Amino acid sequence: ACDCVILAGDFQINAVREIEQKRSLPRKELVSLGLPYLDDLCAKISPMASRQGATPVILVGSSWGAKGCLRTYGTDFIERLAGADYGIIIRPHPQSYLTEPDFLAQCKAALSGLKNVRWDHNPSPLQAMGEADLLISDTSSIRFDYAFLFNRPVITLTIPPGNLAEFEAADMSEPWTDKASKRIGAVLTPDTMDELENTVTSALKTANREDSKAFRDGTIANWSHSAASIADYLTTLTATVTAAAEQR
Repeated sequence: ACDCVILAGDFQINAVREIEQKRSLPRKELVSLGLPYLDDLCAKISPMASRQGATPVILVGSSWGAKGCLRTYGTDFIERLAGADYGIIIRPHPQSYLTEPDFLAQCKAALSGLKNVRWDHNPSPLQAMGEADLLISDTSSIRFDYAFLFNRPVITLTIPPGNLAEFEAADMSEPWTDKASKRIGAVLTPDTMDELENTVTSALKTANREDSKAFRDGTIANWSHSAASIADYLTTLTATVTAAAEQR
């Protein structure tokens, strides 16, 4: 149990309060201070922040298991994009290599004849994200990492609610990501996948970097310098707790 939760931003407050209420948990102090791992990634992207290639590159970032876009949508949509002469980088979630290696092998075999498709196995996603003009993903948080770090467009492929049953999103009446997905790009469903090529073309032409930055700065507290803010908070908290203990 804990008394305080450090949040990435105020957008998480409603979710925490809803979970507390539904699970009869004590109400906690919530403090929005940011995400240190984004500080680190932000400091590393400057050498790769500008795309120079003539052919647009699309990164496909799939979650693992039933909530992954590869499981839900298969590889046909990747073949279609490759046939439209886009460069394709496929980056499965690292957990996929542990829990569904046979499935990944099937996907690789299905796409093996396409010269403009490659798989990214690097521990860090930064290189692949830096090379891509657009990201296609599912419920993965790589969508927001990519949009916030590079201010480039994202296309979200929706996942059936039943595929998320074992995850906390199943307890949310209105997950923040449902609305946020539309702020970073287009959202497609199995019924609208025939619009994919046109959606990609439109996204590449109309992406608004300034709007993406504004959404980022309004979402993540202390963008690019959260570590110092968290350290200051913990130092102050420790001093307060120590002083209170000494007065007893």
